[in-house]
Amino acid sequence: MEVDPPNTALSPTTVVHPSHIPILINNAIEDKEKITVADGQEYLKRQREDDWIENRVARIEAQNGKLDKLRSDVKVEEAKLENLEREYKSEVARIKKRRELYDKKASNRVERRQAGKIIKKHKRELEKKQEKLRDEMEELHLDKI
Repeated sequence: MEVDPPNTALSPTTVVHPSHIPILINNAIEDKEKITVADGQEYLKRQREDDWIENRVARIEAQNGKLDKLRSDVKVEEAKLENLEREYKSEVARIKKRRELYDKKASNRVERRQAGKIIKKHKRELEKKQEKLRDEMEELHLDKI
């Protein structure tokens, strides 16, 4: 029977004397505790780094989400602005057309006034001519009688 000294690596074919088993177990437990403390510290360090990275990734994703929302908000506002610009242009065109119609009506009104004055003037002249003609006719008629 082959016996390994305590605290050495055992192969699957190693034969251990029953009296050495408690020593090997104690040595394995001590090695495990040493490894566990060192590995535990390394594990905690890696875990903190992983947590920090995960938190950073989550913050970046949240910021990307906010950026996407802001981009969509900007697109909505740009669409609203385009609609307002279109409404403004149509309102300007409507006001321009209304002014043209008003100016046309005003000029028509002025022309109608002037035409009315001219018509009145012609009526007066015609009335004067008619009176002259009547007077002449009366004189002629009276002269004949």
